[in-house]
Amino acid sequence: MDEAPAAKKPGGVVLYDLYRAGLLAFYLGFCALGVWALHGAEGGPAGGEVMGLGIAAVGALCALLVVASFWLPRAPWAWNAHLVLVVLGVVGVVTTPCALLVALLWFRRDTLAWFGQRLERDVPHGEGPPPQDEEGGAGTPRA
Repeated sequence: MDEAPAAKKPGGVVLYDLYRAGLLAFYLGFCALGVWALHGAEGGPAGGEVMGLGIAAVGALCALLVVASFWLPRAPWAWNAHLVLVVLGVVGVVTTPCALLVALLWFRRDTLAWFGQRLERDVPHGEGPPPQDEEGGAGTPRA
């Protein structure tokens, strides 16, 4: 990494931070809904308790993933970990519109550079594929 990271957060990272805060609130609410269902269950034999426990567990697990993401460093591998949260939001029906907007900005060059990802233009010359001959081969001799 010869190039110093940008001093100002790119727009994609700022929007992602807002998205994470909203996602955390959503999952904590989901967890609270599960606890409420757990205590207010009046269904069949243990049906409401199991459903409430499942909802609370999924909400707590997802909220824990979001909270853990706040302590990830600015590193190339962390960009991938944050991408998992974006994809998790795309899969959810409620968060899909926001997650798609974040995903569009997540692959921009300034966002990639913020996390230290190598861009195609940063690859030194001579490391590309072998030159092609007229027939599309990789320079193999003709018989």
